[in-house]
Amino acid sequence: KMINVDVVMYGAALGACSRAARWREALEILREMETGDPALDSMAPPRPNIICYSAAITACERGGEWRKALNLLLCMVNAGLKPDISAYNAAISASAKCGEWQM
Repeated sequence: KMINVDVVMYGAALGACSRAARWREALEILREMETGDPALDSMAPPRPNIICYSAAITACERGGEWRKALNLLLCMVNAGLKPDISAYNAAISASAKCGEWQM
């Protein structure tokens, strides 16, 4: 039997990636969520929400991938989501850790 995975399950996986600084895996999960359309395919993954993007940004921050973190912030906005303080803080922290705090 197929299990319909919801946004909470994806968020939990992204949170685990974030805590472990597994940015590659976080980006894979996020890209999987961005493909497909749940409205057209009942088995398609759900669209990522603010929590999912923030967790992926944090994974990139912890992995020292500041460019990827900033790109995710832009992707979040392009997806029509308004970044929260957590997303901004992770992106700023990623830039600061790599000495890229000046734009």
